[in-house]
Amino acid sequence: MKIMEGHIVRLPNGREGKVTEIISENTVKLYIKKYGPTVIHPSSLENIGWVMPEWMENFRHILKHFTGGDTVEAVMNDHDSTIDVNAPRAMICVSVKSIVSVLEDLHEDDKI
Repeated sequence: MKIMEGHIVRLPNGREGKVTEIISENTVKLYIKKYGPTVIHPSSLENIGWVMPEWMENFRHILKHFTGGDTVEAVMNDHDSTIDVNAPRAMICVSVKSIVSVLEDLHEDDKI
């Protein structure tokens, strides 16, 4: 699975961090709790995928109405569904990712 912004990754030392920025093909910026930001080559990371942040858990019951029966994490980590292959699933993915993006923006602006 391709590493993307917002994904949780595991470093070789076992620590986990959140990808905050894709700087280039060879460099990603992570935020690691208690250690702060760091820059690393993506080949040394294990991609865990998108994981719902703790603050967003209050919205899980709302988001589940848009997932087609899957978990929010399964939809957010689905990068294979396309309009050509499975149009309904692709639209579910776009919808959920858009809603999550709005929630992240509101949280970033301290609105929620």
